[in-house]
Amino acid sequence: MQGYDEPMYTRQQVSLIENYSQQQLFEFEMNNLVTMMFELESGEYTILSKIIMKPTLLNQTYITYTRLLEQFTIEDIAAQQQVKINTIEDHVLEILIKGYMSNYDDYVEQEDQLQFLNFYQQHRGERLKFYKEQFDTLSYFQLKVLIVGFERGDLNVA
Repeated sequence: MQGYDEPMYTRQQVSLIENYSQQQLFEFEMNNLVTMMFELESGEYTILSKIIMKPTLLNQTYITYTRLLEQFTIEDIAAQQQVKINTIEDHVLEILIKGYMSNYDDYVEQEDQLQFLNFYQQHRGERLKFYKEQFDTLSYFQLKVLIVGFERGDLNVA
């Protein structure tokens, strides 16, 4: 941490000067970083948003991504690639996790999203089987999609 006319301070020095714990400073930094990334990803800053580098997709996942952009269904893509639907679902999860898409409504109805996210917010960190027992109408894939959306900050409880 430094200013244009001040020497660099360590987090420990800043914590002593500002009377915050190092943990609090770290949390401030991370929260500010996340806020800045969300702001840049919003597209409001056209030049800055172009410099965001997303993690690369695996080759087969990239093929799935291009097919999804062309409006192919998961079933069609699985048939084209001669793989199981579960494989394509894993690709979709990678695409969502890495921020290439955020179209959660394509995979889970809005009403189901709200019900699950309200529950999930109160029961985070449980095994997937626990959520499946509570929401047996949702597939494991749909549960994973919702968890990814919530943890990425793309989906929230109003």
